[in-house]
Amino acid sequence: MSSRTFSVTSSSKACGSALLLTLLAAILDEETLELVFFAGDAVLFLEAVILGLVDFGVVLLTDLAEPLLALAVFRAVAFGTGVFLLGFGALLVALGLLDFVAVGFFLVVGILI
Repeated sequence: MSSRTFSVTSSSKACGSALLLTLLAAILDEETLELVFFAGDAVLFLEAVILGLVDFGVVLLTDLAEPLLALAVFRAVAFGTGVFLLGFGALLVALGLLDFVAVGFFLVVGILI
């Protein structure tokens, strides 16, 4: 009788642990999805900024007396924006990989428990 009770208690604890790990994985996944959606909005904003920079470059090229200086400034701004977008994309990839690894870890641990 006591071994049967122990077995039921052990099974109940394992089920609770797996449920907790699943809940943690869901929370982590939802937080990452919110970050990705926020990042998507930020990328759309940056695209608008880049289009604005193109207009700014056209204004610089047509209004300034030194078009070579204007072109150099525009190239520097465009290069800086490109480097920023590259870093931002790398951050998104890192967050996605971290989410994938964490959810996989919780899934494996939940199955093993």
